[in-house]
Amino acid sequence: MTRVLAAILACIAAALASRADAAAAPDVDALRAPAMAAEDARFRRTVELADFREREGNLAAARDLYAEALALRPDDTDVTASALGVLRRLGDSAGRLALAERLAARRPGDAALAFERAECLWRLGRKDEAKLAWQELLRRFPADARVYDDLVDFYASEGLPAEARAVLVDRRRRLGDAPELKLIEARIALVEKDPSAAIDDLLAALDAGLDGADRERAEVLLAAVAAESGRRSEVAKKLAESVERAETKLVARSLDIAQQAAESEDFADAVALAERVVGLIKDRDTQLKTLLQIGTWKLVQTQR
Repeated sequence: MTRVLAAILACIAAALASRADAAAAPDVDALRAPAMAAEDARFRRTVELADFREREGNLAAARDLYAEALALRPDDTDVTASALGVLRRLGDSAGRLALAERLAARRPGDAALAFERAECLWRLGRKDEAKLAWQELLRRFPADARVYDDLVDFYASEGLPAEARAVLVDRRRRLGDAPELKLIEARIALVEKDPSAAIDDLLAALDAGLDGADRERAEVLLAAVAAESGRRSEVAKKLAESVERAETKLVARSLDIAQQAAESEDFADAVALAERVVGLIKDRDTQLKTLLQIGTWKLVQTQR
């Protein structure tokens, strides 16, 4: 009986000791919670202030605040994008590269950082490294159109149109055709000093349904090369159709082409284009001057 009682007492003592140990052990998560909440609040305040400084145009302060936020949360992709954007606006390619490489060491699978690194290497004049970086991106992300576009930009800007066209062919083979590829081909044609081919590509891009910012770029580029093409009537018609959608930038471009046409004594084209856009000119004085110019061109045309 004594042995049984002793065993029971021993079990009770062990249970009490276990409970005492459990009560004495600190709750680590509970202890850390206030510190984590304070750090989270600090991070959010820093990001909000960085965003405010960026919007008010104080880019240097925004840069420093985004760096502080990233020190707290280095894996935050939104803050990373904002920090890189500020550095881009500051023209700090070296800073962008340093940040991209530092974060890429933590996030090796982050494609955005890899793209950023390749572009920064190019901007810094490290062309061979940039080309290798883009080729590595092409190996890793063969279905990402950005890789092909960046490589085309690189080769075209370096005066290597054959290499640029080879990349474009590879993109079409892998990803299929798209209207914006004609815009890229036009840029390559200009590198090859073939403005007429650029006109063909730009007109094809517009006819294929190019839209948004790409369409505006195509139209502005079309206006810029029109004087060299010898095809002002065709270009004027396409631009006039665009102007009817009240794209303000193209009003000025269209009037430039009309002026160029008049200087080359192509008064019919000048009058036709100017008459199409004059009603869209918002500034009254400019509109009156344009009407006067149209009248002068018509007078000269009738006297020829």
